[in-house]
This record gives sequence, structure tokens and C-alpha cells, in this order.
Amino acid sequence: MATMETLLKSVNTKLQMLEFTNESVREALEKRHVPTMERKLKTLQDKIDEIQDLETKIQEAKIEKGENIQDIKEWSSKIESDISKYEASVLELNSVIRDIQKTEKLSTESTKEDDREEPKSLDPGAKEFRPRRAAAVLAKEKIKLWAENEDI
Repeated sequence: MATMETLLKSVNTKLQMLEFTNESVREALEKRHVPTMERKLKTLQDKIDEIQDLETKIQEAKIEKGENIQDIKEWSSKIESDISKYEASVLELNSVIRDIQKTEKLSTESTKEDDREEPKSLDPGAKEFRPRRAAAVLAKEKIKLWAENEDI
């Protein structure tokens, strides 16, 4: 098992990496470039998970070493507090990505509906095709034929 000093140094390094990544989140959000936001999101989530794993290992090591439980809780609380601002960025990135994807989906569906317009006649003088009117005319013709056949 890694030494306590190595584990603590690793936590600090990962916290610095979170800060470094978080500094570029605002710019990614302003550009609204989904792939960039997804990369930032993944980095933040990965580092948060790694820190939480290290936190558990350090807590175990501190307990094994016989440190005061209250001191361990206070140390853990500080780590959780440090992580919380990055978790807020994760939530914001998720929200913006979802909104952009929803907007793109609606835009795509709208475009598909526009593409499904009624076919136009090649004859510029032709009347507009109206399905209900055509059905009514056809029904009227059938009734007329039926009536004529009944008279025979």
C-alpha cells in the first residue's frame, strides 16, 4: 500500500488538475461546443472519482494508524468541500449539453417535417389536390353508378 504522504500528494495533485480543468469550463460553455464540453465533463468526473477513491484509502490508513476519528471526519469534510465546486461545474455542463442536444433534436425534427411537404403538381395550371374533396367526389360517383345499376 502506498504511503500516507504519497496518497495525500496524489489527492493534492488531482485537486490541482480539477482546478486547471475547471478554469477552462466557462470558455467551453460560452462556445457551446458539445465535444469540448463533454471532454471537460469527463475529466472533471474522472478526477472527482479518483479523489473520492483516494479519500477512502486515506481514511482507512488514518484509522489503522490510530488517528482521532473526529480529525479524520474534519479532513474528509475539507476534501468534500474542495470537490463540491467542481461538482457544480459537472452539473452545469450536463445541463447545458442536454439543452443543446434537445434543441438540435427539435431542430432536426422540424427540418424533417418541412421536408415532408405535399407533392406539387408539375402542371402549373393544375388545381391543388385535396384528399377529402377527392374522396367526396369519388363517393358521389360510386353512389351515382350504384343508383344507375339499381334502376336497370
